[in-house]
Amino acid sequence: MRDSEMCVCYFVEVFKTNQPKISRHLAYLRNAGLVAARRDGKWIHYRITKPLDVHAQKVLEDVLAWTADDNEMQA
Repeated sequence: MRDSEMCVCYFVEVFKTNQPKISRHLAYLRNAGLVAARRDGKWIHYRITKPLDVHAQKVLEDVLAWTADDNEMQA
């Protein structure tokens, strides 16, 4: 989700878990202001958004920078 939108189906495939669990966790992130959602027919696409709080923005930026260079996260 770093550079583009992702649908729930992508996460279901990558994490090998069920759709309701993925949707629930994405809802947590949405409620926290970390992701935004866009509906396209029956699909919902998610993307990372900057939180309103500047401290939360810094944490998100740091995590994204860390994971950009982490081989395990890239896999």
